[in-house]
Amino acid sequence: MAVTMAPTSGGSRSTRRVEALSRFMWTAAVAALLAACSPGATGPDPSLMAGREALRRHALREAVAHYRIAATRFPSSAPVQLEHGRVAAQLGEYDEALKAYQAAATLAPTFENIRSVGVLAAGMGEAELARRSFERSLSMSPLRRARDVFGAGVADTIECLGSPGSDGWACALSSFALHGRAYRAGPRQAAQELFEVLVETGDRPAALALAKEWGWAPPGANHCGTAAPGISPRTAALLAALVHPGHAPCVEPAALSLIDEYGRGRLARILLGETIRRASDGPTRERMELLVRVRLPARDAPRRAESLNVTGRQLKGLRNYDDAIGAFQKAIVLDPGFSWPYRGIGLVYWDLKDEGRALEWFQKAVTVNPNHWRAYSSFGAIAFRLERYEQALEAFRRAVALNPDDAYAHASIGRLLLRSGRESEAIRELQTAVRLDPSFHQERALLNARLGADPRGSPTPFGAR
Repeated sequence: MAVTMAPTSGGSRSTRRVEALSRFMWTAAVAALLAACSPGATGPDPSLMAGREALRRHALREAVAHYRIAATRFPSSAPVQLEHGRVAAQLGEYDEALKAYQAAATLAPTFENIRSVGVLAAGMGEAELARRSFERSLSMSPLRRARDVFGAGVADTIECLGSPGSDGWACALSSFALHGRAYRAGPRQAAQELFEVLVETGDRPAALALAKEWGWAPPGANHCGTAAPGISPRTAALLAALVHPGHAPCVEPAALSLIDEYGRGRLARILLGETIRRASDGPTRERMELLVRVRLPARDAPRRAESLNVTGRQLKGLRNYDDAIGAFQKAIVLDPGFSWPYRGIGLVYWDLKDEGRALEWFQKAVTVNPNHWRAYSSFGAIAFRLERYEQALEAFRRAVALNPDDAYAHASIGRLLLRSGRESEAIRELQTAVRLDPSFHQERALLNARLGADPRGSPTPFGAR
């Protein structure tokens, strides 16, 4: 696998490259100006403007309808195809988005357009297409990338200056700064994205070869200590799991980040699995096994289902609840045994104050995966609100059995036991909750009211014993 890296320059070679770069930039600028002024330029097309306006309001379903019209009107416009693809991807319409991205990359085979195909293909589980796209983008010379970036900057400047009601030059300078950052960071980011594809598909030799080629894995490197410059903590943790998994303290936080922030259960399982297989001490192995058991799905879900689950979460965050449910349901169709989207739908109904339906979906989640700790905790919270106290207590006890460090579940059990008059048991649970999470101030206040404040700040007067 040949990946072109930015070459070093010196002397007359440097001068020739600068001159060539200037010629390329001038050519790109002229081309962009001609394109913007030509009769076929998109300009202020009503459908395009309506799509952008809907996008600003987070009305994605309305936006994608306008972009479909714009893409039909301007089939030869790479920027329009790219915008269409981005909106479709945000809705979980991945096939539509991929078609638009590929059209943009065919019309304008720039580094970013080709890389965009790779990113989306990776999220869809199309590993071979992702790999080819990343490798193709990385094979481009710095000169070619500079020309493309400058051309894109000029085109954006023309659009900024022609947009009514905006500070055109501020917009243009911001655009050029953005393209400049993309030029500098793009190849390094694409290489890390390719690295993840190789790791996730089990091609460990190719992944390590790529890391060596990019200078990420010098002999004796401590990837959990001082990582190679320019790589993310996630890439460093993946390298650590491949190279020295038995001594990789950064693996656990990286795996939790993959699970909680990015919904990447498959990749997290690889990280944790490598450590479990090669861990040199029992406590580390047991902790990783607990994470696999209670924080991951019962089995690996398809990569596309994982992406749809993340899309559902993002749409929920935008309060596009119908589209969020649609994305979660697509994930369930792909893998009915994937419990995360069931809980996702429950959280949507929780936001909508429909506690009854939320409870139904949390129940479905734990039925599909009896080890889904978060779903038990969510079930308990809703049952508590519905005054189904026995159901709530049972759910929280199940959550604590799966994850003894769940401070929220311990606190909830304590409150439920207080309600039923079982004060001694309740105090033990509240003590545990405050010990696990000192920010539980209400629980600390309850303990102080019953046992007296502890000047040492322990959860109870006996907390230091």
